[in-house]
Amino acid sequence: MINPVEKIEQKKDDKVFPDPEKSPESYRIMEGFNQLSQDGYRDFAKHEGISLEVDDFLFVQVYFRDEEKRDPTFTELKLIETYWSDHCRHTTFNTEIKNIRID
Repeated sequence: MINPVEKIEQKKDDKVFPDPEKSPESYRIMEGFNQLSQDGYRDFAKHEGISLEVDDFLFVQVYFRDEEKRDPTFTELKLIETYWSDHCRHTTFNTEIKNIRID
């Protein structure tokens, strides 16, 4: 079964890290992302299959525009979307690391 959000079928003999020449979708720069309005983002998100909430989009947009000074890649947006999703957020942000010992 293929997750309808991802729509990617991994073949048994595919490389774990795809060659950007053979798999440009993962490395595609989302040109114009940093200039999108909130309404523009809604259309963009629907077209690209990105499900960040508008507030999260604005936060990411400011980061890439002001800190990275570039538009994000498709992969970067999907990674952020995954880690910020409700089903992952509780493990990502509520994890507590205790008793660290470094020799």
